[in-house]
Amino acid sequence: MSLLEVHGFEPRLTGSSIVLNNCPFHALAQEHPELVCGMNLHLLEGVLEGLGQTGVRACLDPGPLRCCVRMETSDHG
Repeated sequence: MSLLEVHGFEPRLTGSSIVLNNCPFHALAQEHPELVCGMNLHLLEGVLEGLGQTGVRACLDPGPLRCCVRMETSDHG
């Protein structure tokens, strides 16, 4: 959570998921949502892999006024 905070994602724990209340690339995402959301997904998958977080996965879950990626408990980790 602190790593996400430092990089401007404003994480919030919601049940077993982490919702990212901010996209640090919001302005660019307005013009190129597929590119930026895909980049965020792969970035956060890499962070989880680097931290060895096998019980958590990043997935696309677009919604208004927040990042398009959600971190959630994985069924296979």
